[in-house]
Amino acid sequence: MILDQNYVNLKSQVIKAERRVLKELGFCVHVKHPHKLIVVYLKYLGFDEEENVEVLQSAWNYMNDSFRTDAFVRYQPETIACACIALSARKLNINMSTNPPW
Repeated sequence: MILDQNYVNLKSQVIKAERRVLKELGFCVHVKHPHKLIVVYLKYLGFDEEENVEVLQSAWNYMNDSFRTDAFVRYQPETIACACIALSARKLNINMSTNPPW
């Protein structure tokens, strides 16, 4: 579908104006998503992406499901990523390492 350039420009201006209004009203218009953190934390804990796909996928699923809650406005992204990994480990009966301390 080819869109008229005027439409695209107008849409962009409306979106920018909406963001400015929300920002002035005190809304947080940028949310840091912890998806990348899951991968980084699992690598740090010694879980290889290729060998432990199930852990990564489970944590990723918990992350996606958490978008339906208000967790992202209540907790820091690092906390949410850790919670998703902990839930996945519990679900898959994986003992989390104590070195490095979990």
